[in-house]
Amino acid sequence: MNFILDKLEELENTVNNLGQLNQIKIDRIIPLAGAPVDTLIRIEGANFLHPPGDNIVRIAGELVVEFASPSTSGILTCRVPDTIDVNDDDGEPFVVRVENTKYGATEADYILFPESSQPEILINTVLTETGSTTLNMRAPAIITGENFSTNADLNEIRLEWIGPAGSTTAFATEKEMISTTPGDMQMRFTVPEIPRFPSGQVRPVVVRLRFDERSDEETVSVRGS
Repeated sequence: MNFILDKLEELENTVNNLGQLNQIKIDRIIPLAGAPVDTLIRIEGANFLHPPGDNIVRIAGELVVEFASPSTSGILTCRVPDTIDVNDDDGEPFVVRVENTKYGATEADYILFPESSQPEILINTVLTETGSTTLNMRAPAIITGENFSTNADLNEIRLEWIGPAGSTTAFATEKEMISTTPGDMQMRFTVPEIPRFPSGQVRPVVVRLRFDERSDEETVSVRGS
């Protein structure tokens, strides 16, 4: 009898586990620290429908009407409705709800900031396309980070080198966005020629990324051409 009861309990657990596999869920929302109203966020989880418009997404009770890429069965990228009223500059918690006709509904709490409150720009890495930490002048490089513009032309990339004669700077003019995913933005740019930089030598250079009066900087190694 105990053997039969154990098997029944085991079967029940298996059924429950299978049921959970077929339920919609939210694992996390990017950016993790929260986002201002009227900006893109990325909801990560499982059992979202594709196309994304087949899901009903509400944030603070407001219906989401704009989706973006990437959006898959495990990711929903969408814009926070600008009709949400957030009064605290330090952010307020709201409920994000996702539901669809096939897998049910799920909810998660998320911090929203006022529309006028813009998060700081962050540079995570500045590397070559092959992942090297030493950049080469007149060659492509990739900058990754958060909260800069999705339009590459609006992002100012300035390189500054302090040499024997003082500071010299150059601006990257060839830029393109590789990824506009919130929390994991990527932009390719061509490392510009810096005046009076020693040919063939590797020197520390400050890379400064600026957008909308906000900026961040990272010191990298650059090899002269």
